[in-house]
Amino acid sequence: MNRTWPVLLSLLLLAAPAAVQAQFTYTTNNNAITLAQYTGPGGAVVISNFVADIGPEAFQNCTNLTSVIIPGNVSAIGADAFLNCTNLTNASLSPGLASIGESAFYECTGLASVTIPGSVTAIGAYAFFSCTQLTNAMIPNGVASLGNDAFDFCTNLASVTIPASVTSIGICPFVDCTSLTAITVDKSNSFYSSTNGVLFDKTQSTLIQFPGAVGGNYTIPGSVTSVGDSAFCDCAALTSVTIPGSVATIGDWAFAWCVKLTNATIGNGVTAIGAEAFEECNSLTGVIIPGSVTNIGDYALGYCGALTNATIPASVTCLGDYAFCGCASLTGVYFQGNAPAADLTVFSTDSKAKAYYMPGATGWSNTFADLPSAPWFLARPVFLNNGPTKGLQGNAFGFTISWATNASVVVQACTNLASPVWTPLQTNALTNGSCYFSEAIQANSPGRFYRVSSR
Repeated sequence: MNRTWPVLLSLLLLAAPAAVQAQFTYTTNNNAITLAQYTGPGGAVVISNFVADIGPEAFQNCTNLTSVIIPGNVSAIGADAFLNCTNLTNASLSPGLASIGESAFYECTGLASVTIPGSVTAIGAYAFFSCTQLTNAMIPNGVASLGNDAFDFCTNLASVTIPASVTSIGICPFVDCTSLTAITVDKSNSFYSSTNGVLFDKTQSTLIQFPGAVGGNYTIPGSVTSVGDSAFCDCAALTSVTIPGSVATIGDWAFAWCVKLTNATIGNGVTAIGAEAFEECNSLTGVIIPGSVTNIGDYALGYCGALTNATIPASVTCLGDYAFCGCASLTGVYFQGNAPAADLTVFSTDSKAKAYYMPGATGWSNTFADLPSAPWFLARPVFLNNGPTKGLQGNAFGFTISWATNASVVVQACTNLASPVWTPLQTNALTNGSCYFSEAIQANSPGRFYRVSSR
């Protein structure tokens, strides 16, 4: 049976001898008392020992609340319990607390520190979202689950340690933590790991979170097969990233708002680029998408203001809605194959770009997704800079050649450019405008040079 009644309770001001009157509403269920709503004047509040739980939205929007002491009798803090308590600077959580609910301290922008007791097993999604003054968050050994966006937008959070007890971490746990320099995982954790401050799953096949304050160049390890949603989101100091051929999927928002990212080398192995994956990467001037990609998500390269050109391989069968929307500097999108399925809103309505397609490709007309389109004539065969697929690959050397669809090219090699003797190696037919050439390393050649010519 549930009962609700108002109670006037004398509460002590922290560090002050006088008491104030505060108004609470409680509910009971099987003799367990839940603090349902606080309507008092704010300030420093001590919650009574007879309370078993703090209910959802109990202190929501109490902007005059400055501190709260939660006793050990309280086992759960409900969803949105202290949401938008913008002047809350200290929350004392006592041993006995088992769970911190979804958005419990959401946008408590004055909260500078919080000590989570070892009795807590679950930290809900968005629990400390946008606690912008939070500099330290000790996650104790005992916590098993960390929800989606648990510490999102904690812009002063400098470091985080994941204990051995954590078995589940949601997406984007520390995204937009722009002061975060390292995420460290206890080596005895069976589910997660970290290398150089980057958070991975245990096998390091999924890159979960890159610390937001780390900049410069980063090469994703070859063990990674998936770049998680928002993994690099808002890493404002990141300038270059190399994605190896082992990666199959780039998640939604993976590199969104990396405003200093000038180069993204995407390995031949990626099959899907997620929605908004590179949105608002305003320093990215060009991108070559490898021939393994089949799907490019909604807004994938949207609002990349410096992007001037993009090459779309023949493998792409679907372009997402607004994939290149807002790319004000875009002048050309070069398609190497047949016209992919695409929404009419792939580009901005005021785009200055033109879609270029290979002679012989099918499905093209005078317009594509509301853009003017025209044949892409290459005067001669060219080598494409396809990142990890170009150069040494194990015991072989390879490169991608592009020219007109259904044309043939001959790859030739020599060992001395001063007096070259060009030897034909292979004739390649360019299906959908490109082909890949590779040959084993010639151990007896101090140098080896390549050229291509039309057949």
